[in-house]
Amino acid sequence: VYTCKVCGRRVCEDDYDVNTGLCSVCKETMCEICGSNLSIGTCKICGRLVCSKDSVRQKDGSLICVDCLSGLE
Repeated sequence: VYTCKVCGRRVCEDDYDVNTGLCSVCKETMCEICGSNLSIGTCKICGRLVCSKDSVRQKDGSLICVDCLSGLE
């Protein structure tokens, strides 16, 4: 039995990545920019999973990642 370093879930070896210390759920929902925070949604331009630190919420509620936002300026 392993414990995920992000969510604290106890999982079997089939649902755990020993290299990252993450359960399969956290690994699949990790921000694709920083790789250290759980995502809160996807960038409306590139479609990557993004966390609150690496995205900006637009007036319509959508998210734009910092990489795409810098390309718009």
